[in-house]
Amino acid sequence: MEENPLALLPVFGKTFIEHWLEQLAITGAKEVRILAADRPEQIRAYVGDGARWGMRITVVPQMHELSVDEARAKYQGDGEAGWLPRPSDIILADHLPGLAKFSPFASYAAWFQALAAFLDRRIFPNYIGLHEVQPNVWVGRRARIAASAVIQGPCWIGANAWIGEKARIGPNTVIEDGAFVDARTVVESSLVGPATYVGCGTEVRKSFAFGSTLINWASNAAVVVPERFLLCRLDSLHGIRTLGRWMARLAALVVLIVTLPFATAVAVRSWVLGQPAFRLRKAVRPCSSANTRALLYYELLNTSRWWRRWPQLWNVFRGEFRWVGNRPLTAIQAGRLMNDFERLWLASPVGLVSLADAEGCAEAFDEETRVHSSYYAAQATRHLRTSILKQVLTDAIFTTPPASRDDTYPVSLSGSVVKQGQL
Repeated sequence: MEENPLALLPVFGKTFIEHWLEQLAITGAKEVRILAADRPEQIRAYVGDGARWGMRITVVPQMHELSVDEARAKYQGDGEAGWLPRPSDIILADHLPGLAKFSPFASYAAWFQALAAFLDRRIFPNYIGLHEVQPNVWVGRRARIAASAVIQGPCWIGANAWIGEKARIGPNTVIEDGAFVDARTVVESSLVGPATYVGCGTEVRKSFAFGSTLINWASNAAVVVPERFLLCRLDSLHGIRTLGRWMARLAALVVLIVTLPFATAVAVRSWVLGQPAFRLRKAVRPCSSANTRALLYYELLNTSRWWRRWPQLWNVFRGEFRWVGNRPLTAIQAGRLMNDFERLWLASPVGLVSLADAEGCAEAFDEETRVHSSYYAAQATRHLRTSILKQVLTDAIFTTPPASRDDTYPVSLSGSVVKQGQL
């Protein structure tokens, strides 16, 4: 939020200054001077010459903010013609147009009150493609809302926003343009900023979420959320992430090809003995996935637990698995996850190996395994993933793991309820 001046803060799909320029255009202004004391070069770059509003705009840097009387004395001059009648000649833009009694910059709570008042007016001029899908629920162009999502007005959902399955949005909520609210997420009395991702199962109440920054407007508490699966900015490091994921997928393909002779020998041996070589398994996808179909993967039978997962390298290459994550769950197992703590298992991508593997307890499927799965979902840092891979490789090379069993993953996780992302 601090990277831009207040005049460029997003408000209902537009910047704060843009609302005022549109209002001035409606009143007939042809030339506007913006007296900017905070980063005027950014404001000048945004508004340009004003042609898109049908006026000429000049941004004038100031050492400090001027009052209305100071600005009038300095720039209007005696007897100069061409000004709009008072009080429209000099405007102190410390509020949204038409909401002079609400000062959004006084405090976080005052900002939220101004947003709520703007929603209550139900007047949204100059919005192309905006439509009211139900009473006091406004949705912008190309926004996608899952059929199972619950939207309660007053609520604003901007253009190109995404609302996931079984999400609960509102009341008194603003989802800005391009925001992504994942499945089973709760956003109430809050604002989600542009291009902000709110992770699966996260709760945001009485807060502003901008990228990884979460601000509780009721208590003025602020926190930067390090876990990207909870809260992050969608367009930050996107290219680096994409490149890294493709490198990981290509690495899986290389390993798959190099180890193909051994896997083929195991499969041929099984067929000679009249036994199946592979088994098809079905799992639920993590709740961050937009694909609702079952996740299909294979196991190589009649071998150790590491080689048993050999066919899943193909899932890594396809982008369905990660190298490190939580092991897959069946639909029945996932359906028995009864609270937020248990559902943390599904908050993490499915992985070829897991933290429980690194700790040597994955095959037991006991309470320790469940604790490791929940911990990884909450603390999935790059350092943790790297350490898991190192430990698993060490165990695979220097120890002889026991044969994989057909036990199922546990379905009852112990622990207290964790409300993610809530201040």
